[in-house]
Amino acid sequence: MMRRSLQGTGASSLQRHHSRTLCPPVQPCSRQPRIPCQPAGTSLGADSTGRASSSNIRSAQTSSAPAGEADGSSRAVTSSSQALNSSTPPTSNSSSSSSGSSSSSSSKLTTDWEARRKQRVVNDLVEASKRLGPQFTRDAVAAGVAQLEALLPGLQIDVEAMKASEWARLALDTEAAATRLVVLKLHYPRADLTRIMQRTPHVLLQDVAVLEDNAKQVKKLLSTARDADALVTVLPSLMEPRNLISVLVTVQKWYFNKRDPVEVIEADPELILRAQDCDIPFEPVYVEEGGGAWTAPSLAYHERRTNWQAYIDQKCYGQE
Repeated sequence: MMRRSLQGTGASSLQRHHSRTLCPPVQPCSRQPRIPCQPAGTSLGADSTGRASSSNIRSAQTSSAPAGEADGSSRAVTSSSQALNSSTPPTSNSSSSSSGSSSSSSSKLTTDWEARRKQRVVNDLVEASKRLGPQFTRDAVAAGVAQLEALLPGLQIDVEAMKASEWARLALDTEAAATRLVVLKLHYPRADLTRIMQRTPHVLLQDVAVLEDNAKQVKKLLSTARDADALVTVLPSLMEPRNLISVLVTVQKWYFNKRDPVEVIEADPELILRAQDCDIPFEPVYVEEGGGAWTAPSLAYHERRTNWQAYIDQKCYGQE
C-alpha cells in the first residue's frame, strides 16, 4: 500500500517536473492576429510587390475564424497591410510635389525677408522725418521710398552710407532726385548710377549747378582716360574734383612723376581702395577764399618747381 502511494507520488512529481522544465505553457499573443494555416496547394494571393493582398487575407480569416473573432482579426490585418503599403518608396509625383513645395517656400521666405527690410527702412525714415516736420506721414514716406527705388532699380537704402534724415529728404522729394539723376546721366552716360548712389548717395543732395560744375571739372581732369565713366563707377568718390585732385597728386608722387596718374588709376582702380583701407594719407587740397578754386601744393609740380628743386630731383632721385 505504501509502495503504490510512493509510486504515485513519484509519477506525479515527475510529471510536474517535466511540465515545468520541458514543456512551458504557450501564451497566445494578444497583439498579432493568428492567421489560419492554408491547405497545401492553396495560396493567399499576392500583389505586384509579392505581399499577400489584404482582401485574400480577410477572406481566409472570415472563412476559418469564428464569427466573434472574424471582425477583430480582419481589422487588425487591414491596419497592418496599410502600414506595409505606406512604407513603399514615393513615386515621382510625390517627389515633384515636394520639390515644388520647397521652391515655393524658399521664394516665400525671400519675399518675407525683402518685406521685412523695406518695413525696417520705412520705420527708420519715419522716425527721422519727424525732425523735418509733422506734416510727413508714414504713407508719404513709404511712397517716397518706393519711388526712389523705382528710379534706381536695385538700390537698397542703407542708413550706414548716409544718415536716415538725409534719406528721408530724398524720399520726400523724389522729383528733385530725379532731376539730379538726369544731370548725372547727361555727363556720365555710361556710368552705373545705381552702383554709384549705393556707395555715395549724398551726391543726390547737391544742387544741380554744383553737380554740373563738378562734372565738367572731373571730365577735364580725366580727359586722358580711356573710359572716365567706368572709372567713376568703380571709384564714385572721384566725382568730387577735390578728391580727384588729391588722388592724382598722391599717385604721381608714388611713382616719382614717371607715370601718368590717370593711366595708373585706370589700370588698377583697386589701388586707391587698398590705400584707403591701409590708412595711407593722400595729398591735401585747399580751396581759395576769393574765387573758390581748388589748390594742391604738389599739383603741376614740374611746371612750378624752381631750378634748385629740379637739380635735387635729378641728382638725388634720378627724376627728369
